[in-house]
Amino acid sequence: MAGTVINSIAEGDFVVLSIRLASEILLGRYAPPKPRDPQCLLARHEAGVWDEARQIWASLHGGHRGKEFNGRLLPLSLPLVRATGQRMAYEAAKDTMVHGNDRGLDITPQVLALYESTCMMEDQSWYVENGIMLRRALLDRDVDAVNAILPLLEGMINDPAVDAFVNAPW
Repeated sequence: MAGTVINSIAEGDFVVLSIRLASEILLGRYAPPKPRDPQCLLARHEAGVWDEARQIWASLHGGHRGKEFNGRLLPLSLPLVRATGQRMAYEAAKDTMVHGNDRGLDITPQVLALYESTCMMEDQSWYVENGIMLRRALLDRDVDAVNAILPLLEGMINDPAVDAFVNAPW
């Protein structure tokens, strides 16, 4: 029961922080780091959802404290911040794959492809609506990513370097 309460509080905090961050970005008070590769699929998604939010913001009356802002933009806060976080995590993982890291964990192309596909599957409609990929192609890409990582899974699970990141009861 205590774990549930803690998770609920953490999730609530995350939503509040996302609302604050998204609002600050839309107001121009803060800007996340620019993508290293603007043509990367996750960077294109991030740019697209933020552009859409800025268009909505420009059409609103009453500023950032009005009912329209609350109704139209606050619900987008979490997906907006998530899109930025996913792009940044992808870039960090790609850098680790290319340059290595000091934690002993290897990022393989299969892991990176699965992460990218998983992120894309969370907002399939955006990729379809913007003519980037058909829904069937998204599904095929996801199936291919899962199938590519399955042969590596046992080795990854049994890698001693993973123990530092896993906390599971016996």
